[in-house]
Amino acid sequence: MLNDRDLVASVSYEDIIESEELALCLYEESEFYQPERIRIDNKKEMLLMMPCFVNGFFGTKIISLFPEN
Repeated sequence: MLNDRDLVASVSYEDIIESEELALCLYEESEFYQPERIRIDNKKEMLLMMPCFVNGFFGTKIISLFPEN
């Protein structure tokens, strides 16, 4: 697990701006593949996975929802 200090120490502001600019350019040029998100329900709980592929790399945003927690 990373805390806020770990995150701040691992990346610079310039890196963040450069990554955001690249992401916006890739989006504008449709240079990515983003399939429908995957949704898994278990009673009231839910798991969402949102993958995206670009230039030989991929990332997945994972969200877990537990309304009663």
